[in-house]
Amino acid sequence: AATAALGAMQALVVEGAEGFERFEVFREHYIALLHVCRRDGDARAAANVLHLMEADGKPLCVHNYNEVLGAHADARDVASATALLEVMRAAGGDVAPNERSYTTALHTCARARDPAGAETLFADMLATGKKASVANHCVVINSHARGGDAEGAFRAYERCWPTRARAS
Repeated sequence: AATAALGAMQALVVEGAEGFERFEVFREHYIALLHVCRRDGDARAAANVLHLMEADGKPLCVHNYNEVLGAHADARDVASATALLEVMRAAGGDVAPNERSYTTALHTCARARDPAGAETLFADMLATGKKASVANHCVVINSHARGGDAEGAFRAYERCWPTRARAS
């Protein structure tokens, strides 16, 4: 559904609708399409929507990129999520990654059962000066648990709650 809707919208934007010079596609149309792509788990179509928004001169914000990150998480595509996070970091401004961006990228690693990738993303997040939230810590713990690494999950837990971990 997302790919078909994207194709129709792209035809309207690029070629113009029959009987019109150019059909006006509003930012809200793109945002709705991003939600459809995310719901359908179509990360490729979601990325195409971002490119189409940019080509059409629509302002992009971190929330638009977070939708694409979510689609990558649903697809368990760690490489694409990490690459998109790098694009967001490089662009800065309104598309700079926020706490939700990192949490979603970390979820990608957890869903892919990639605790090493989660630890790398977590360290990169801290290196950029972002503070880790409880949600970030929990997703790293989850990535170890899903990957079958109980010791790694405990180490990640201890990093977040050191006194509780020692008391247990």
